[in-house]
Amino acid sequence: SVYNFIKKNNIPVDSIDDIDTSIAKQKNDPFYQVTNGLLTISFVVVLVLSMVGFLIYWIISIRQRELLFGVYRAMGMSMKGVLQILCVEHIFSSLCSIAIGIGIGVITTKVFLPLVSLAYIPEKHVIPMHVVTSPFDMIRLGICIAVMLIVCFIVLGNILKKMKISQVLKLGED
Repeated sequence: SVYNFIKKNNIPVDSIDDIDTSIAKQKNDPFYQVTNGLLTISFVVVLVLSMVGFLIYWIISIRQRELLFGVYRAMGMSMKGVLQILCVEHIFSSLCSIAIGIGIGVITTKVFLPLVSLAYIPEKHVIPMHVVTSPFDMIRLGICIAVMLIVCFIVLGNILKKMKISQVLKLGED
C-alpha cells in the first residue's frame, strides 16, 4: 500500500528500506544458505558418528563381558535380569553424556557467538546477535537423539539375543 501511494502521488524517493524485502534477501543470500547447509550436514554427520561410536563401544563391552553374563545366568538370573542390568547401565551412561553435551553446547554457543556475528558484516549490525532457542527445535533435537538411541538399543538387543550365554559358561569350564 505504501508503494502504491508513492506511485500514485509521484512522490520523489531517494531510497526505501523495506524490512520484508531485506529479510527475503538475507534468507536467499548464498552466504547464509551455505552456512546453514554446512551446519545441518555437520549435525547429521556428528549424529551418525556418535551412533556408530556408541554401537562400537557397547558391542565391545558386551563381548568382553560375555562370560560374566553366562555366570549370572548360571547363578539363576533370568535373561530379562541381564537385559535390565544392561538397560540401566545404558540409561545412566547415555543420560549423563547427553546432559554434559547439552551443557557444553550452551557454553560453546555463548562463547563463540560473537565470532559468528563478526563474520556477517559487523558494520551493518545495529543490534547485537543473540541466541534464540525455539522449544520446537529442542523437541526435534530430542526426537533425533531418542531415535538414535532406540536404533542402537535394537541393534544391541539383537546382538544379545544371538549370543549363546549358556554355552559361554561351558567354554569357560573347558
